[in-house]
Amino acid sequence: MLAGACESAALPALLRALVEDRNDDGGTLQRDVLKLFRGSPTEAMEQVMSCLAAEDAGLRRVGVWGLSALDWSQRDEYIELVVEAGSDVDSSVRSEAMSALGSVFGAGHPRAREAVMAAVRDVDPEVRRSAVEALRSWSDDETEALLLTCADDPDSWVRSQAARALAGIRRRERAPRHLLDALPHEL
Repeated sequence: MLAGACESAALPALLRALVEDRNDDGGTLQRDVLKLFRGSPTEAMEQVMSCLAAEDAGLRRVGVWGLSALDWSQRDEYIELVVEAGSDVDSSVRSEAMSALGSVFGAGHPRAREAVMAAVRDVDPEVRRSAVEALRSWSDDETEALLLTCADDPDSWVRSQAARALAGIRRRERAPRHLLDALPHEL
C-alpha cells in the first residue's frame, strides 16, 4: 500500500483519495490514514489544516474528519474549527461536522452540543440527519424535547433517527448506573 511505502509523504494523496472513497472495503484507507496520523502528527495536522482551508468541498469534508480523528487531547483547541465547518456553504461539510461533533471528539462539549442542536433546523436533510444522529451523544430534557420536534420533520430518515435517539435516551434513563458506566461513551 502507498501508505506503508511512502510514510507521511503519502498523506496528501491519501487524504485526496478519501474525498471519493470514504467507506472503502472495510475502512482500510481510513485506517492507513490514521496510522500515518499517529506516526507523523505534525505533518498530519498541517495536511488536515490545509484540507480545511481548501476551496474543494470534498477536501474540507476530509479536513473535518481528520481534525476530529487526530488528537482528542487537543479537542478544545480545534473544536471551534469543526463548529465553524457546521456553517460551511456545502451541505456535505456541514453534515461531516455534525458527525464529528456527535462523536467522541465533540461529546460533552457545550459548543458541540449547541452547534448540533442548531443543525437540526438546517435546510438540507442530510445535515439534519447527521445532527439528529449526533444528538444521541446527549441525554437531557432539552435534547429530548428537540428530538420530539424532529418527529415532524419532512424527511422520513430524520424522523426515524429521532425515534431511535429518543428510544436510546429513555433506555439509558432506565438502565442501572453501573451498566451505563460500562458502555462506551459514544453510545
